[in-house]
Amino acid sequence: MDIDNIKILKKEFIFYAILIIIPLVIAILAYYPANCSTDTYTQWDQVQTGEYNNWHPVMETLFMLKIPSLFYNNIISACIFQCIIIFLILMYFCYFCRKNFLSYKQTLVILLLIVINPIFIKYSVTLWKDVIYSWCIFLGTLCLIDISNTDGEWIKKINNKILFIFASLGILFFRHNGIIPFILMNIALILFYNKKTKFFIISFIVILISNFIITGPVYKLCNIDNKTGGKPEMMGVIMGQISYYYENQAYFSEDELEFLDKVIPLETMDKYYIPGYFNSIKWNVDNYNEKVNENFDGLIKLYINKSIDNPKMFINSFICMSGPIWKIERNLTEVNYKYREDSGDEQGINKVSNLVYNGLVNYNNNINKFFRWVFINIGQGFFLIIFGIFIIIIKKGINIKKYLPFILALSNSLIMMLLITGYEYRFVYYQSIVPIPLLIYSFYNYNKEKIEEKNKGDQL
Repeated sequence: MDIDNIKILKKEFIFYAILIIIPLVIAILAYYPANCSTDTYTQWDQVQTGEYNNWHPVMETLFMLKIPSLFYNNIISACIFQCIIIFLILMYFCYFCRKNFLSYKQTLVILLLIVINPIFIKYSVTLWKDVIYSWCIFLGTLCLIDISNTDGEWIKKINNKILFIFASLGILFFRHNGIIPFILMNIALILFYNKKTKFFIISFIVILISNFIITGPVYKLCNIDNKTGGKPEMMGVIMGQISYYYENQAYFSEDELEFLDKVIPLETMDKYYIPGYFNSIKWNVDNYNEKVNENFDGLIKLYINKSIDNPKMFINSFICMSGPIWKIERNLTEVNYKYREDSGDEQGINKVSNLVYNGLVNYNNNINKFFRWVFINIGQGFFLIIFGIFIIIIKKGINIKKYLPFILALSNSLIMMLLITGYEYRFVYYQSIVPIPLLIYSFYNYNKEKIEEKNKGDQL
């Protein structure tokens, strides 16, 4: 690369950086010190007290909250830390696009579409495990695209190994259900590329064993409660379907109704039932988790019996519960809330924050008017991912290696369809970012020969 190209490259990345930083700064000011919920405050309390539990992954709590608190013990530090990680991943994404696929102007347009999305602005400063986990899925997908494009050669560079390991650790440790996409990704890599490099086998075994050591002996040694959501959380879709059967007047015997009433009072079900959203019932049942654990076998038996007796209801109820993955409609909890600590000694920053927040609300409302389908819909990401696969099938046929980059997004969608409990955007946040590189990759494969000729002299 000559000196002129190096100068152009530096200039380009200055523009990329500015384009990312501006909405992140707006978001930090608008939601100062961070956009949080009860889950966030629970994790922050663990950081302050040193009493950790694995209900929310301990490794995510330590990495995303504890480490920033060592530098400045305020939740704003975690918010800024998360923004820095997102900034770095997006800067790498720009490099990834320029290196492999797009011109400077094309990359600029794609980046602009990402950062002006109200979902991006809000969730960049929302301290939920789902956010950083989604960005690890995004980064892992970029790695898989590079691996696929180079037939495994990309992973031989040390910097790329580090990048892949970071994404893998985030996928495995930042959400409990991340273990499934992590395992499926590595099995596919080992099957496809084990002859070219031993790295995938070694990293897979070492990371997986480390996970069992950390969540087992290490947690026990450190007196960390390893209790997770367990059966009650995993039963979300099933309990939603049982509620659907009851509310849609499937036949229940007196014994079955008595048993169901013991777990979920029937008057609670009648009062709080919302199709596709079981959390509204769960949150209004005292000792729900304990009741599900105690009656787990009976609930499974009841579910199987009612599903067999009512096959049409089984299909309809599952479609209803899995709607956030595939259903194209506006999210129920988009930009309607803001959690903030208004401390008396920071009234100046809070005034600025309120001003910026009100401006952001107006911006969101205008975006909703004109670009609602483009930016703020759950389910559309899933269809874009499937569309990307369809594009490759048209051009490449059944070349299974070409579908490797889709494995993280699709496996995560499958898990969410089986476990999701409500129409909260955080569960499907990854769908707003991961389809972008997958679509670029798909169109590149469709027009590979043309694009390679056009970009011959414009490679980084």
